[in-house]
Amino acid sequence: MQAGQDQELNGEVVPAFATYEKALVKFPQSQSLEIAAGRLAASLERYEDAARLLEQAQNRDTPNSVIAYYLGIAEEGLGYAREAETSYEIAYRRLTYVERRRSGWENCGRGREICKEQPHS
Repeated sequence: MQAGQDQELNGEVVPAFATYEKALVKFPQSQSLEIAAGRLAASLERYEDAARLLEQAQNRDTPNSVIAYYLGIAEEGLGYAREAETSYEIAYRRLTYVERRRSGWENCGRGREICKEQPHS
């Protein structure tokens, strides 16, 4: 996990994704690895990989706003607008008021289109 995080911080995002995938072979039940790999896959527009990883993670932690947000990105990228909207709604509702203000979500409506100029955590 640490090696992948270090690679991400150094801008080596494709190798970081590969590192996370290799680690998931050794630790297939690691939710932290699924979230990290899924988040990075969504950022790399590898939507099928992201959806697979994040759906697995969400099955164990449904109310997690980070999982829901990046799953929404993956679903949107795959053309599943209704599912993406549901995921964004879960992400938004799970943030506290303080987190929404800090992340820029306090003025957001539904979906990423409305909020895409806002910074998100």
